[in-house]
Amino acid sequence: MICKQKFLIACLCPVLVAGCGMQSKAEDDILDVELPLKTTHIAPYESDASVKMGATETLFKVTDNGTIQSHLVKHYQQVTPHTLKLTLKSHIYFQNGVRLTGEKVKHSLEQALAKGDLLKSTLPVKHISSDGQSLTITTSEPYPQLISELASPFSAIYDTEATENVAQHPIGTGPYEIASYTPSKGMTLKPNRHYWNGKPKLKGIRVTYQEDGLTRVNHLEAGATDVITDVPATNVDRL
Repeated sequence: MICKQKFLIACLCPVLVAGCGMQSKAEDDILDVELPLKTTHIAPYESDASVKMGATETLFKVTDNGTIQSHLVKHYQQVTPHTLKLTLKSHIYFQNGVRLTGEKVKHSLEQALAKGDLLKSTLPVKHISSDGQSLTITTSEPYPQLISELASPFSAIYDTEATENVAQHPIGTGPYEIASYTPSKGMTLKPNRHYWNGKPKLKGIRVTYQEDGLTRVNHLEAGATDVITDVPATNVDRL
C-alpha cells in the first residue's frame, strides 16, 4: 500500500488509520482509499476489508518487524500444547456500546469457524470456553502457531448478537464504524465514539473499488485518492 506521504506499509491497519497522523487531501479530513477487489460482503470471516479499514480488530496483531503481539488481549499463556488461555483487556467496547467479554469472543470465533471456509480448513479448534474476561481455546492437535492465526484478519472479532447484518455492517471494536456499504462499489466509515485506544483522528473514510492497478496509481499521483493498495510492482520504486 502506498499513500501520498510516501509511506510504504503492509496494510491499512486500524492502528495506522487511528494514529499515523496522515493528512487527507480533503478539507474535511476524509481519507479516500482505493482497493482492488470488489467485495460483495464484508463479514470478517469472508473478507479482510473490515480489518484493513479499521472497523474490526483481531486478538493479536503483526508488528512492523513481523512479530506477533497482543492487541485485544491483556495476557495469554500456552498452558499445554493443545490449550491456549487468554485474558482480554477489560476496557474495550464494540461500536454499539456493548462490552467485549470472553463470551463475546467465543461466539465470534465459533461463528467464524462455522461459516468461514478459510478458518474452518486451517484451524484445528476443538473447543472454546469462556469465563468473564478469560477465554480458553483447545485444539485437536498441538498447535503452537495459534496466536499467529488469531492475528489473521479472517479471525477478527465482531458482535454476533448485533442487529446489523454482518455481511454488510459487522460491528467490531475498531476506530472506525461502517456507515454505509454498497456491494461491489464501496463503503464509508465514521469515527467510533466508543474506541478504546484513543480518539480516531479522521472524520471519516471513503472506500472505492478500482480493479486496474495503473488506474489506481494514476489516481494517487493526480491527487484523486489518498491511499491505494496492491501497487503494481513496476510502479513501487517510482512512487
